[in-house]
Amino acid sequence: MSLIGLVGDSNMVRCSRGFAGSLTTDAVGHTTMVAATGGSCVRWSGCVFGKGCADPTSNDFWRRRLSALPKPAAWVCGLGVNDAPFPGTATSCGYSWYAAKVDYMMGLFGSVPVIWTNLPVGLLRADYRTGATSINTALFNAPARWPNLRFVQWRTVAEPHPDYIDPDGVHLSDAGQAAYVNLVVAELLKVVP
Repeated sequence: MSLIGLVGDSNMVRCSRGFAGSLTTDAVGHTTMVAATGGSCVRWSGCVFGKGCADPTSNDFWRRRLSALPKPAAWVCGLGVNDAPFPGTATSCGYSWYAAKVDYMMGLFGSVPVIWTNLPVGLLRADYRTGATSINTALFNAPARWPNLRFVQWRTVAEPHPDYIDPDGVHLSDAGQAAYVNLVVAELLKVVP
């Protein structure tokens, strides 16, 4: 039985039950470890929605979080939507310097397979779309630098289905969560049978 790590924001938190149900069956035989946290982006302090955190000036939440966890056989990453609404800087939340942000996360993930999905630009709120397009481009180009990264086209699957996103234009609906889990599990089982 292999351990699969789930990293992401509130959408990954929402999907974690679906991943656990799909991956822990006798036929598949994996267990999941949820490292996802609502409100998170790549270069992040760990402060959620103005609540207190250990170090609000830090931008290294994921280094601390992932180093404290067991090493999985693979990671599934759904980060990006909270980076989409604003440019930010190289060391803060935001879509600027996203290739470097992907490299930062990949360095934390190590050499195991990583499944990282892109964003459904056309389903997101209008103020997220420019950033989401930039993020998707960075993710599309990243496997050339990271051979263990499997870029997954969630955008292509999701955009024909407006019902996959909640009215807030950010969170996956129940139908979207189910479709996301199905897509990612199919890709994950290609690299961790």
